[in-house]
Amino acid sequence: MKKISILMTAMLFGGAVLAQDTVNGVYNERVVVVGSYKPTLEETQKVNVAPEISDTISAQQLQHKFNYQINPKRITSIFSPSRIKAARVIGEPTTKLYNNYLKMGLGNYWSPMLEAYYSSTRNKTMSYGAYLTHRSSWGKIGRMVDSIPYSPDYYGANHWSMTDLGGFAKVIVKDKLQVSADLRYNNDYNLYYGVSDSTLHAHGLSRDSLSLKDNKIAYNLIAFKGGVKNLQTDVNKLGYSAYLNVDELAATYGQNEFMMGLTGDVHYGFPLLSKYKGIAFLEAEWQGGKSSMKETSLVAGAPWGYAAMGSTDTVRHSRNVVKMNPYVDFLFKDFNVHAGLKLGFDGYSDTAVHTYLFPDIMVSKSLMREALNLSVGVTGDLDANTLNKVRLINPYLMPGADLKATHGMDFYAKMRMNFNKKLQLRAHADYALLKDDLNFHLACFADYPLENVYMPCYEDIRKATVGADFSFINDEMLAVELGANYYHYSDSLTLYRPSFDAHLNVNVNYNDKITGRLQALLLGAMNSTILTDNLGNQMIGEKLPMRTGLNLEVEYRHNKALSFFAKMDNILCQRYFYWTNYPSQRIMVMLGLTYTIPTK
Repeated sequence: MKKISILMTAMLFGGAVLAQDTVNGVYNERVVVVGSYKPTLEETQKVNVAPEISDTISAQQLQHKFNYQINPKRITSIFSPSRIKAARVIGEPTTKLYNNYLKMGLGNYWSPMLEAYYSSTRNKTMSYGAYLTHRSSWGKIGRMVDSIPYSPDYYGANHWSMTDLGGFAKVIVKDKLQVSADLRYNNDYNLYYGVSDSTLHAHGLSRDSLSLKDNKIAYNLIAFKGGVKNLQTDVNKLGYSAYLNVDELAATYGQNEFMMGLTGDVHYGFPLLSKYKGIAFLEAEWQGGKSSMKETSLVAGAPWGYAAMGSTDTVRHSRNVVKMNPYVDFLFKDFNVHAGLKLGFDGYSDTAVHTYLFPDIMVSKSLMREALNLSVGVTGDLDANTLNKVRLINPYLMPGADLKATHGMDFYAKMRMNFNKKLQLRAHADYALLKDDLNFHLACFADYPLENVYMPCYEDIRKATVGADFSFINDEMLAVELGANYYHYSDSLTLYRPSFDAHLNVNVNYNDKITGRLQALLLGAMNSTILTDNLGNQMIGEKLPMRTGLNLEVEYRHNKALSFFAKMDNILCQRYFYWTNYPSQRIMVMLGLTYTIPTK
């Protein structure tokens, strides 16, 4: 009985304790385990933020100011590791640099190409080099058919060549000042080949009566650029740059253009509200010179004796453009403001000097941890259409072409969205008001009856653009870009301006052994000629049809010094037109190799 009484008492006492520990449904018992403690830092996911370059109309790269805080937390451990001896770290070998390469190729239409490049290797204070490039073609457009004595598809020789030779040097003085110089020679050779056999026959001429020597247009350019740049970019420090440009262009038919330019800027960074930064800029540019032409009886595009200019006098023009752009950039955490003015003096278009004042304002905002960036702005500009610039757009110019400066304003909005580190979307909308915008049309039929010579024309237009492009980058192996633009013009008679364009670029790199690039292009139809009826009303005469292009390039790298490549342009074999009466070659295939000369 004594044992039973003790057991019942213990059970009642234990039940009372259990009832007390489960009051309100909470179990309050605490268990203490004694043992060794092993501190562990769990792996966490890294946050990837893509680097950003703010996209502004002045190409000014704005730097973001990052603010962060560190909250240290001490973890106490009773474990004391034993000391180890310091290890001697052996530096990794320096990567070998190659200071030269030679690239050679040959394609159909007798199209050779050559690239040679040489440069200095690692040097903290100095770099220099030289290069030579050449591309040309010596084939013909179309072919003669016996059943068609005067073929509308045979244009004869369409010879062209482009050669560049130059050298450059750069020296950094005491880590504060950079001095650079570049010297370049360019030769550009073309033929006025835009005449078919049927056109020649309509004018009582034959292909054999044409002389390639008298039907060519060649440009020779000597260009120099040199200057200094202060490398100081710290806050409360004054930075500056100054450059001199000299271009001497000589062309057939007595044409000559000498242009000199001075460009520079002064900038000063300052703190803003103790946390942010501001940068004040003053950019200035002067471009001036003279152009001349010695009139001759030999008229380009009609060397067989049509119209003659009838004079041997030399016509000269003095041309000057001055631009100034003061502005301030305010760089906040995720909000940037660009505010300034652009002042332009146009003494290029005619003897009188015209003054223009444009706003230069941009506001940019980053959202979603900089994954999304939005910017809106308005800006204006004044741009001289020099002969050297115009001939690169359309080489089939009439001698003594009229040259003017283009000016206008652009209202724009831009968006950039990084969905992740691989996929990005960029979109933009622009509305431009342009005065004396550069365009081209066929020269007067009375002077150039074969209609193969172009003269610049200048139009006042309003242009609206909407476009976007996606880019996908998977490390270094695959990069894809797909984009399109739609254009709307205020004047339906605007020439050589497509209504839309679209492109696809695919780059593949397989283990740095095989690389490939695919390019696809779609270009909308364009107005090419304007007709005038008896009442003086203008209407569109011809249109260039929609153009599609497909290009492919593949390279096999045998080793670091030797690789082989194959290029195929215009794979769809289209006979599209660059300009009216100037058809393109069909598919072009080029095979070649790249070789690097081993050096110590």
